[in-house]
Amino acid sequence: MRIANIAVAGRPRLVAPGLENSVIDLALLLGRDALDMDTFLAEADALLPTLRAMLAEPAPEHTILDVSQVRWLPPSPRPSKIVGVAINNKLGAQFAHRTPVEPAYFLKPPSALVGHGEPVVVPKEYGLTHPEPELAAVIGTRARNLTPENALDAVLGFTIINDITSPGLKDRDSMELVLPIDIGSDLSWRRRHGEDDHSIYLTYHARSKGCDTFAPMGPWLVTRDEIPDPNDLDVECRLDGELVLIDSTRNLTFSIQEAIAHLSRSMTLEPGDVVHFGTAFQSAAPERYPTIRHLDMSRIDGTFSIDIQGIGRLDNPIARS
Repeated sequence: MRIANIAVAGRPRLVAPGLENSVIDLALLLGRDALDMDTFLAEADALLPTLRAMLAEPAPEHTILDVSQVRWLPPSPRPSKIVGVAINNKLGAQFAHRTPVEPAYFLKPPSALVGHGEPVVVPKEYGLTHPEPELAAVIGTRARNLTPENALDAVLGFTIINDITSPGLKDRDSMELVLPIDIGSDLSWRRRHGEDDHSIYLTYHARSKGCDTFAPMGPWLVTRDEIPDPNDLDVECRLDGELVLIDSTRNLTFSIQEAIAHLSRSMTLEPGDVVHFGTAFQSAAPERYPTIRHLDMSRIDGTFSIDIQGIGRLDNPIARS
């Protein structure tokens, strides 16, 4: 089942796809005017069978809304956390000095969320800023210490997220500590440059990953049962219709199940939490955009569109302010 979180005249509504350019208001369909995404997240197990049965029949006229009259909101409006899996792509991992042996993570604040159609604001002073098209899971139940075998049981459904990242801000929030004694030699992950190399490098990702509008998400939340294998989905990213990135979740270093299970051993996953799994790396237009870093949103204009097989398409224009 596909559901979306929208606003009509400023009021959140829960909808399903309708015919052509329409959506079906599920609150009106159920006769529960207070139904919204928060309620759905809390009652999904009970609501889904009823909604599926009702949507199998033609929708009453009074429940049908024109898409042009709605504003798309993020599928999960108030997650307790948004967790990304860093460099979780075999194309990226091949450049690592030390082969990744377990997933690494970063956080985005919920304030970074925007919906389908909303602008991503990238002032020029941010410097290099690029898109990262990714599959995301919305957690449906409180979970801790999952295994890869049962990790998907905690997932309500899947959606699309654009993990906007600013290396320009990351550079400004990085530092090198040159220590007076050899402390860094025990850090097996770093490559030392001579016996006198006592440096430790620190990078803080709060701004580079978490600025306002740096987490466009949506438009649809597709329930887990409609995605037979989340590790076998094609991912495409376009800039004003031109294909610029192409990849597949087959190329994730750590599978969806492995990442969720590993994360749950450190953090309790709450209903509505969002986990996203790694960007598409492969350039589809190498002459113009040899790498993802050449898609610099602080210098180019247009709309990025992300298509993920079986999920839908997320569109977001670039804005300067």
